Amino acid sequence: MKKLIFLYGPPAVGKLTISRLLAEKMGATLFHNHLTYDLAMAVLPPDSAFSTLRRFACQLRLYAITLLFAEDERDLITTFCYEGSKDDGYIEAIKTLCAEHGVTPFFVQLCSDEAHLLNRVENADRHQFGKVNTQEKLKEILRNYDYTDTIDATHHRSLHTSALAPHEAAEQLLDWFYSSSY
Repeated sequence: MKKLIFLYGPPAVGKLTISRLLAEKMGATLFHNHLTYDLAMAVLPPDSAFSTLRRFACQLRLYAITLLFAEDERDLITTFCYEGSKDDGYIEAIKTLCAEHGVTPFFVQLCSDEAHLLNRVENADRHQFGKVNTQEKLKEILRNYDYTDTIDATHHRSLHTSALAPHEAAEQLLDWFYSSSY
């Protein structure tokens, strides 16, 4: 059965790094959240509120995921910064799409201590997609948003990336995906 791997967590936790490893090992499609944010920022007015960018990006992502489920036989990996109950409508839409297309969703919460996030945020690879890339900006985001809420899902795991190298996290997840009976 086709899988949706949904990695979520705060900025700089390693969502894209781990997703890339999983996509390579699984032969899966990687559709990460920055693709739709970059499009939203490119087409919306520069003074658009973050909430507008986020809503626009989420709608783009839902449409693209619908098309990928219908047209691509490969498993799909996507990333997201889940901010708790205000994102539950989006999460329910993802679950509904999975049910409609016979796809099994696996939700993976990536967690880390703040020191690890602050250490990672200035890595050179974070500049590629216009990601948050300064400690000052990340501290502000972590003060204003709570990324600790867990998505309620049948298939759910939490991993602490401050204690695991990316390849170790990917291996643990692969073991889980392929040992799960769904």
